Amino acid sequence: MVISLSARQEALIPLIERDILLDNGDIIWNEKYSKRFSFDLRTRNKACMECAIFPMCNGGCSQHRLENEKVPYCVFDFSESKKLTF
Repeated sequence: MVISLSARQEALIPLIERDILLDNGDIIWNEKYSKRFSFDLRTRNKACMECAIFPMCNGGCSQHRLENEKVPYCVFDFSESKKLTF
């Protein structure tokens, strides 16, 4: 699908912080923003999915998830005693 944008819309694309819904119903997706808040990013971490407090912790802050996307991580350093103080 080809989307035609006005010159003004084209100029705004690099400044987009969130997704934009155009008047014609098309969406310009901000990939960085969408990835930051994606549930998929949280569910790729096996340690989180097996953790009893995941529903409360939700995998930590989005910045921490992005920085550790390709490695197993735990915001509590895999420490059960630290999890108990949460």
